[in-house]
Amino acid sequence: MKKFIALMTLIVGFQANAGLISIDLSNDSPSIGESIEVTVTGTDFAPFDTLDLNIEFDTSLFDVDNLDLLGDIDSAFVGGDLVSSGGILALSSQAFGVALSFVDFALFAGGDFTLALFNITAIESGDSSFAPAAIVAGAFDFFSGSLTPIDVTAADQDVSASVVAEVPVPAIWSLMGFAFVLMVMRHRKI
Repeated sequence: MKKFIALMTLIVGFQANAGLISIDLSNDSPSIGESIEVTVTGTDFAPFDTLDLNIEFDTSLFDVDNLDLLGDIDSAFVGGDLVSSGGILALSSQAFGVALSFVDFALFAGGDFTLALFNITAIESGDSSFAPAAIVAGAFDFFSGSLTPIDVTAADQDVSASVVAEVPVPAIWSLMGFAFVLMVMRHRKI
């Protein structure tokens, strides 16, 4: 019986709660000047109070709105009411894409949540993939000064966007006019 209890303790003790980060785009083929909403979600997270995440994409194709940031992570439910947890969630543009950072003096409950919602604007035509990188999360003990890391991985997904350059309206009208002239000339020959 002692061996069974020891085995069960080991099994329960070694079950890791590996958080999963995933990215979703509201539009994967925007036109130049069009905004896309980027949603970053966390799934199966253990409680944490620090999180750093880099999202890599082609910054020559997209401009980031650093002021337009929402997420569940900077608020919590206390007694059934949604209140601010006092945590700080920040988004900053980088040469590789964006960096998301979160810190709080109390543990965020974890589980499933929306880490961030922010907008990017297509500024040039081309293709870009969006990939989470350099993910670090943990529970910081302020008394000992140590960080207990939390296992976090990126979802195995292919998130990409292709920015399409719009054909200018005058060019379309001139092409249609040219086609009409060709049809008239062709009709007169017959």
